Amino acid sequence: MISLVALGAVILAPPARADYATSAQALQQACEALIAPPSPMPGPPPPIPYGWPTDQDRYQQEQWRSQADAAIAQGAAGDNCVKVLREINVQADGSAYCIQTGVTYGQEARIFLAYAYRNPQYLNLGNTTVVVAAMAEAFPCVRPP
Repeated sequence: MISLVALGAVILAPPARADYATSAQALQQACEALIAPPSPMPGPPPPIPYGWPTDQDRYQQEQWRSQADAAIAQGAAGDNCVKVLREINVQADGSAYCIQTGVTYGQEARIFLAYAYRNPQYLNLGNTTVVVAAMAEAFPCVRPP
């Protein structure tokens, strides 16, 4: 197991520049949205009757808007997880961990989440540090002696 102090010496790149998820805790929430079952997009909005809408009409319109907003927000959060993981992979550039060919961002998100659940004490650190620690544990580089 690689220590976080050792990882700090390996990664000289600045933390991920993404404003949407600079803490590991924010990244954890984004990655949970990525692997969660997708929120269904609602069908077309309910029709607004001619004349004055009733409270029931307003309620149906608001319910439709909330379902649409939830589906859009979940997709955006999952995209943010992928963007952060992609940027950290580029920054690490094989110096701290060696991801095997064919590993998807969904699998990387699950690895990060498993590490985050096992080590909640690190969630106050930057996302780069915690992601690199998780990936280094899952994909250590085997250096020839």
